[in-house]
Amino acid sequence: MTTLECYDVFRQAYRAKKLGIAADMMKLNFRKIIERFQLDIQQFHILDLDELILGSAHKILLDHAGEYKIGSNDAIHLAFVLAQQPQMTMVTFDRAMKNVCNNLSIPVCFPVE
Repeated sequence: MTTLECYDVFRQAYRAKKLGIAADMMKLNFRKIIERFQLDIQQFHILDLDELILGSAHKILLDHAGEYKIGSNDAIHLAFVLAQQPQMTMVTFDRAMKNVCNNLSIPVCFPVE
């Protein structure tokens, strides 16, 4: 699911010509960019989406979506980071995610400030 979300973000940035990559790389088609990403993510540690994470995400959504603009994908990301405490920090550019992290005592990096 997270990989699909990454693909969508790449698609949006590609169409808007906002990938911030060299001009010669921009000449590559979208499929080549995704293929490169697939090679790169082989180095990542992919986490399983299990019932504990989904239950935690459900609770996060119920507890925080009324006050902050977060959706189900946000809640799943938060649940993963919460489950990995204290080893993981959430990195986000989204102010609502930052606020929920603060409420959940999740370490957060908010590079905009």
